[in-house]
Amino acid sequence: MKDQIGPTPDQEDFIFEATEYFKIGKAAEILKYTSEDLLHMGAIGKVAIMAPVVSGGIFQWPVGIDGLGFPEIDEPQKREFGLTDRVLLSIPDIAKIEAAGWVIPKCFSAPSKAQEVIDYLQTWMSEPSDQPDEILSQREVNGEVFENLTDKHLKSWKPASELMPLREIGLLAPWYAVRAFKKNTRKTTIDQLFISKKELVRLLNQRAQVSVASAQVQQVHEEIPPSTEVAIGSPTMTLAGSTSNAMPSNFNNKKKPVTRKGRRDLLSQSIDDYRTDFEKDCKPEAMWLAFTKMAIIKTPPFLSVAKDCLHFRSVQGGEQTINLKALKRRLGTLKKSEESI
Repeated sequence: MKDQIGPTPDQEDFIFEATEYFKIGKAAEILKYTSEDLLHMGAIGKVAIMAPVVSGGIFQWPVGIDGLGFPEIDEPQKREFGLTDRVLLSIPDIAKIEAAGWVIPKCFSAPSKAQEVIDYLQTWMSEPSDQPDEILSQREVNGEVFENLTDKHLKSWKPASELMPLREIGLLAPWYAVRAFKKNTRKTTIDQLFISKKELVRLLNQRAQVSVASAQVQQVHEEIPPSTEVAIGSPTMTLAGSTSNAMPSNFNNKKKPVTRKGRRDLLSQSIDDYRTDFEKDCKPEAMWLAFTKMAIIKTPPFLSVAKDCLHFRSVQGGEQTINLKALKRRLGTLKKSEESI
């Protein structure tokens, strides 16, 4: 009997549960992506990417208007960061890694460290005698001496409910380097990047939702006659796998529904086009699945697929959502208005 290579499924489950963050290569393997895929998604703000602070030093938070949620703190709090810390890189820094292969972050987000600072200050104010003196003493970091890493001048702490929105934003505010980095400072590269387990689970769920939507569309392939095509903005995609053009020649070229202000109602336009191209008495479920497929490939006006709704562009250029129940209501209203004519 050969020795087993690699962990068993149970061991893999245990490892996943026990792990707080994953190297970007491992996260890509779990998601069936490449590291470069995740790096690009981070560079466009779709994925939160972490890294150790390889260019360690003293950083301060909150700075400027970022401190609006914490009026009790008169001056930024300083803390030392290094290789054992995991921080959230900014989108511009991730984009620099994608473009040049490296970056020296001058700022980053560390919400857990910011929360530690808040917890410490609140405890220190209530029980100053129990706090370690060394946090308030001088510290030498990379040959430089820093004093008072914790600000002693604090105001009375306000109830969190009064400033909760600002405080939640403030915890995500950047920590900025106190001193400029030297020329020989170590660089952060793709090999040092991590994805948190929370973010990885979010991506797995997101992919699963898209898979479910695709499966639902596939179900429509089997239910709709082969001769019936669904306009989704692509010459090769049809609900029944037809090889003919999936965009009817008159789709999106008919008279457009107009709102009271004279602007097109983009969703109503899509509903009207679908009903005209197929049947006015079409099933809402079939229309919903057709729109779901449009949303998956981002065919206007649809933008994306969520768990139980579709995101679409409004006439004002904003983003709105609709679910199957709301779509049924719209269809019912249309039928009643048509019957009254």
